[in-house]
Amino acid sequence: MKRLMPLLFLVGLASIVSASTQNAGFRIIMNGYAIGSGMRQQVLTLHVHGQPVEVFEMILRLRIMNQNGGPQPADLEIVNYISFDVTGHCAQCQRWFQRVSADENYVVSRIRAGANVSSFPFLQLAIFGNSQRILTDEGTYVYPGNSVECWETKDFWP
Repeated sequence: MKRLMPLLFLVGLASIVSASTQNAGFRIIMNGYAIGSGMRQQVLTLHVHGQPVEVFEMILRLRIMNQNGGPQPADLEIVNYISFDVTGHCAQCQRWFQRVSADENYVVSRIRAGANVSSFPFLQLAIFGNSQRILTDEGTYVYPGNSVECWETKDFWP
């Protein structure tokens, strides 16, 4: 019974975390690497009905789960655009993108140095419910900032 209690606690905690994400109505739409070649992020000014809108552009390399941390065979890169908002969600995604990029670079440097690593960080991008993207005058689809969440997670392997 003593061994069973910590296991039940962990299972209960995992179900609470999972339920809270589901109750919040967010669904993960992408797992991606922040690192790569070229410009990976920038702030742009686009327009909606002639009005300027500041957006955060982030390029993520598609992350397929349960891999060994190396780039995926297709090396598919997805460009995501998120409008800045008063709730701060877009700015939060921008900070997480920068943090994940730094963490990924650190792990890559350890791998190149011959160190064994058992996990690799990546970014998760989620949207709220059935949020619709906004079409800008320039023809770019942008997620409203108040409809997104971003965070870092890790893929573990033996």
